[in-house]
Amino acid sequence: MIVIKSTQNEKIKEIKRLKSSKKLYWWEGTKFFKEILDLKVKVSFLVYSESFFALNSKEIAKVDVENSLMLSDRVFQSLSSTVTPQGIGGLNQIQSGNFDALVSLNRPCFYLAGVQDPGNVGTIVRIADAFNFSGIIYETRGASPYSEKAVRSSAGAILRVNCIIGDVSTLHRLQSSGFHTFFLTPHKKHAKDIETVEKNKFLKAVFVLGQEGSGIDFEVSGSERLFLSMPGNAESLNVAVTAGIIGYLCR
Repeated sequence: MIVIKSTQNEKIKEIKRLKSSKKLYWWEGTKFFKEILDLKVKVSFLVYSESFFALNSKEIAKVDVENSLMLSDRVFQSLSSTVTPQGIGGLNQIQSGNFDALVSLNRPCFYLAGVQDPGNVGTIVRIADAFNFSGIIYETRGASPYSEKAVRSSAGAILRVNCIIGDVSTLHRLQSSGFHTFFLTPHKKHAKDIETVEKNKFLKAVFVLGQEGSGIDFEVSGSERLFLSMPGNAESLNVAVTAGIIGYLCR
């Protein structure tokens, strides 16, 4: 196989363009690569360094891949966003998400109302995977779970979690399908302590998480506001930390 040794190679320029595509997303690292092998996920572009290939040629041969490129370690580093690249990465198709599949599972899900930080979004994807949620719904005004930082924060969970673009009308559709709608707020006024809610309501529920700082900026009739009781002095929690607590309470 030919080794690409120049950062000016047309294939390298193409991959850099595709990294910002709305149809593909970039991933990298040995953990994510293992997830791809375990789940038998098809890869659009598989990119690896010479040193990674020398140690992992048998694993690379197992990947269902459309295009495969070997790069010098220096050229791979020019594509990587990490300080110490592990020598393996690629581009996968962004999945459009499946609303009907989310509803049919009758499990809780998260709705991200404009969450801006891709690290938080990726962590919430990982939490949804950890606690067996049916998926997440995210708004286009917030960070995409397929952005590079979000994919990295998901630690491979993006391959398993049903991620759907939605808006307020999606919440109405969930309510029509029998989902309880819960808005998380740091304020106790007009809200219930989450621990006082009947746990069976969480079995088929959508938990709405707001933007960092400004919170949720809309109302949905028929929804309930919940807060997490905190005995300390902090005014609020990070949105991903809040998601983690919700996931634990729903288990």
